[in-house]
Amino acid sequence: MTTRSKRANPSRGKQSSKLASAASAPPPQPFLRFYHSEALRKQTLSLLATVEQAEDAITHRDALAKLVVELTNSGLDYYFMKQLK
Repeated sequence: MTTRSKRANPSRGKQSSKLASAASAPPPQPFLRFYHSEALRKQTLSLLATVEQAEDAITHRDALAKLVVELTNSGLDYYFMKQLK
C-alpha cells in the first residue's frame, strides 16, 4: 500500500498570506475604542507610569479607581450621549 506525500498546495500559501496581512492591519476606527480627551490621556499615562514605578502600588489605588471612573464616564459619553446629541 502506497502513501501519498503531503505537499503544500502553492495556491493556498499565497491565499493565507494575503489573509494574514489583511487581518493584521488595524481597521481605521475599531468598534471597541473610544477617543477621549488629550488631558485624560496624559492623566492616564502619568498615573500608569507612577503605579508601575511605585514600590507599593496599593498606595495609588484610590487615584486609579478615580481614573477608571473618569474613563468609564468618557466612554459612556462617547458611545451613548454623543449619539443622542
